[in-house]
Amino acid sequence: MKTRGLLLLFILLIPLAATPAVCGADVPAYQGDPPDTGPVSLQGLLGEGASALLSKGMEEKTTSVNTWLAAMPLQFIANGGQSDEDVRFVIISDGGSIFFTPQGPIFSLIGRDDDETLKSAVITYHFLGTHGSDSIRGLDRIPCSAHFLIGKDPSQWVTGMEMYRGIQYDDLYPGIDLVYYGTENGLKSLFVVAPKADPTEILIDYRGQTSLSLQPDGSLRIRTPAGDLTELAPVCYQEIDGIVRPVECSFSIKNENTVAFSLGNYDPGQTLIIDPVMKYGLYLRGIGIANGYGVAVDAERNAYVTGISNPTPYTVPDSAEGANAGGTDAIVVKVNQDGTLPLYITYLGGSDDDKGSAISVDRDGYAYVTGTTSSTDFPLENPIQAEFAGNTDVFLSRIGLDGSTLVFSTYLGGTGDDEGNAIALDTDKNVYITGSTDSILFPVISRYQRTYLAGQQDAYILKIDSNGTQLLYSNYIGGTMKDVGYGVTVDENNNPYVTGETYSWNFPTKNAYNTIFSGYSDVFVTKVGSSGESLVYSTFIGGKSQDAGRSIAVDEQGSAYITGLTRSLNYPTMAAFQPSNGGIVDAFMSRISPDGRSLEYSTYLGGTGYDEGRGIAVDSARTVYIAGATSSRNLAVIDPYQEVFGGGTYDAFVAKFTPFQAAPDYFTYLGGNGLDVANAVATDGSGGAYITGLTGSVNFPTIDPYPTTFGDRGQGGFLAVLLDEVEPPRVPTADFGANVTRGMAPLVVQFQDLSTGYPTSWLWIFGDGNSSTDRNPVNSYEVPGTYTVNLTATNFMGSNTTSRPGYIIVDGIPPTTTPTTTIPTTSPTTTI
Repeated sequence: MKTRGLLLLFILLIPLAATPAVCGADVPAYQGDPPDTGPVSLQGLLGEGASALLSKGMEEKTTSVNTWLAAMPLQFIANGGQSDEDVRFVIISDGGSIFFTPQGPIFSLIGRDDDETLKSAVITYHFLGTHGSDSIRGLDRIPCSAHFLIGKDPSQWVTGMEMYRGIQYDDLYPGIDLVYYGTENGLKSLFVVAPKADPTEILIDYRGQTSLSLQPDGSLRIRTPAGDLTELAPVCYQEIDGIVRPVECSFSIKNENTVAFSLGNYDPGQTLIIDPVMKYGLYLRGIGIANGYGVAVDAERNAYVTGISNPTPYTVPDSAEGANAGGTDAIVVKVNQDGTLPLYITYLGGSDDDKGSAISVDRDGYAYVTGTTSSTDFPLENPIQAEFAGNTDVFLSRIGLDGSTLVFSTYLGGTGDDEGNAIALDTDKNVYITGSTDSILFPVISRYQRTYLAGQQDAYILKIDSNGTQLLYSNYIGGTMKDVGYGVTVDENNNPYVTGETYSWNFPTKNAYNTIFSGYSDVFVTKVGSSGESLVYSTFIGGKSQDAGRSIAVDEQGSAYITGLTRSLNYPTMAAFQPSNGGIVDAFMSRISPDGRSLEYSTYLGGTGYDEGRGIAVDSARTVYIAGATSSRNLAVIDPYQEVFGGGTYDAFVAKFTPFQAAPDYFTYLGGNGLDVANAVATDGSGGAYITGLTGSVNFPTIDPYPTTFGDRGQGGFLAVLLDEVEPPRVPTADFGANVTRGMAPLVVQFQDLSTGYPTSWLWIFGDGNSSTDRNPVNSYEVPGTYTVNLTATNFMGSNTTSRPGYIIVDGIPPTTTPTTTIPTTSPTTTI
């Protein structure tokens, strides 16, 4: 039996709090206010002992092609004009954005209610008693950039924005700095109180929340419509003579909006660290891809993803309108071949809604994106059509190699609703797009169907030259009812193939496998001649109910492969793996002969629920990859990566078919306990399937050294890579170590997770009544004694527990050697 593993990357694609910084693109220097003080390290912020406490989530890791980053931690993007003037840095995530101003951060949050209704909130943190920080600077630069190609005026585009692992507010209060940084679990903050500074000056005023309350465990709950923010009970400590000494501390609520810190005894002559930890009941991770719709792979196996952002993710929203006010943007992300970091992140859009639907990449590494825009000011470059024409238009944009420029970008559309759904490139880099239009004045250059047939919508096929300067041909494809093109591909002779869904009995057919409209709607497959002047073949495929083609691919022999959905009990099959419909709606895979007159292979793929194929790809060996969505608990899985349904509303699924085999080589679920959908698939030609889509699962499966931790209300795009011949998933084996196992009370112990099998969650029982769910927690043993430590490591395959009796020994202080503490006359302060 072959084994396979999942190399998963959440697009959310945040760089790095845990990976070596490597990037393929040069990054311009930031031109903003912070002075150049040389490289700054978060680990160098404090002494060695205190740095050990901060290392949870920051430890160095190595990666290989089989261990991709599962959830890149939050990144801080410098503001060079893409955001409001008062903003110095911004985090753009899939659960919203965080704007860091001199007065404090602003959280623009997006979540979902139990019924999946979109909710939003704007929460501001304002530090009272101070004018704020005059200096907010980045910590630990990531040598990759973000680009904001927003609006029609290129002079307003913001490119080359630096990204960091963390930021620091210098002298937020006299002698008190505030540090924020991203970890594997989200956002972390700490106050660095210099000797003689007064921590009682710290007053945090919260606004925009539903309620603010102190919990029995000492945590602070900030309730919002978009989900709860929880500040865990703060940890306070000092490092004196190389020893980390805990300090008693807690939150103190002064009024309904204001919180301070209450501190026990400490040495005012030494640096004090106040370390609150924030957790989220919503999905505050990622770079802001709300959904991944298209994926492509270049010759070097770099992956490209396009999709849609959250509304106005880089602009501070009006608190009355909420975080989901404003327009969405198309987003394009290029990810390196190891999956360890994005090579560029590009936002593309105007003042209204913009969506990236599909992406292709040429042999030189240029990305071509199509989608739909409602913006009258969409960014253009050397356009074929310079003006927005209707309710929505198609757009086509070719992105520069580093993501910072547009080689060309244009509208395509008429006076109605026009949508770009799929894109393909031929060997000469000419571009083919399909979608739908209800525009009578859609730009048409053809002979075989020049006029819109007055239906609800028509599909179309158009071709643009490689320089983006000329519309070579454009044709309606449709009848008198609704017709939509969902997939396009092109063969080595530059013949495009289109698939979609037609409700028209008089949809044009030629040299057809089936000339008769069969039911409620049918799949159509249309092959157009290379000149665009005629149809080579065009056919219906379907049964008596709804049938829809969603994606198409073609092999070197000219056979076309389609996938989609069928409700029909009599969808045509041939040499099928699954000859009958398994339930409500099934996915299917059909292969059509090069002349279009017969089915070479056709099968249902589904169980008793809803199953839909959304993406298909084929390589030069005629190996076929299909990805989609399923609610069925009884898929006929074969050699699966994930054998059982993940437990949510939908799982993604992936299937691989090798030539001349009826059954899939593998057929697997891919999902967790939420909503998971695969929208597109691409192949690298060497057995790798690259899948993008949407996940809302807290336990979306991953084989990866980096843990994936999500809130329970959020969703975001993902990129997964499924390869043959790598380690299959298994129940983890719990194991751990510690920096010290014996010492005097109070004994501060830094635990380290050493588990194998890629766990995604941890439960530590320290034996003194304390516990933790951090991966690498710190515990302070206050009372002498011998303590048993337990660790339970869990992933979607199961859990494993290891117990070590008497692992920690805490000695009492001998009465004859009571030490005294001397405060030095010159105390060190921490500076950056």
